Amino acid sequence: MAQTILEQYGLVTIYTEGNHPSPIYHVDGAAEPNPHGDLQLLLTDDNLEEVMYNGGQQEVKVAHRKYGMCRTNLIIDNESGLQIAKNIASYTNVPLGDGPGMVPIFDGRLHDGSRVNGTIPPVSPDGPTLTIRKFKEDPLTMIDLIKFGTVNTRLAAMMWVWIEGLDSRPANFVIAGGTGSGKTTTLNCLGMYIPWDRRLLTVEDTA
Repeated sequence: MAQTILEQYGLVTIYTEGNHPSPIYHVDGAAEPNPHGDLQLLLTDDNLEEVMYNGGQQEVKVAHRKYGMCRTNLIIDNESGLQIAKNIASYTNVPLGDGPGMVPIFDGRLHDGSRVNGTIPPVSPDGPTLTIRKFKEDPLTMIDLIKFGTVNTRLAAMMWVWIEGLDSRPANFVIAGGTGSGKTTTLNCLGMYIPWDRRLLTVEDTA
């Protein structure tokens, strides 16, 4: 099957294969032993936004900042996935398991600020799952969104006016989109428009 290399850096080669819509994120060699298992190299790649494992003997998937959703050559089975999930859960002080005083689901943050969510059976019958949302060390700004072509200068200026509301009547916003579409990034950029002396109230559904 014909392959087209899109980019290479470090131990990573990203390429397309035939007419398949999702590129392949190929990691050369194996990562050193670590608490995160074979996910460690993925967690250190600043080009990735999200790392996903959905249970069973299957490939890990990643959301790349440039190439979107990609398949990888990293395969994790249920036993390894369960151990990785428990190791990561230990960072969040959550007793992940099916015994007394333990829970089958956890949410938390890693030491680098990445958000992590995991489940194990019986919550996820097909096996343990992990979703790790990574964040850039230097947050994107509205200027970055303009450079990317996400918004133009006119829209950016209009949203600034709407948020400040001319100090009298700020507008309401609804930010919606699919996984990895940029909802959190957009919200963070808009948050920079909020005057420094305003109080912020957040309400989160953690169910």
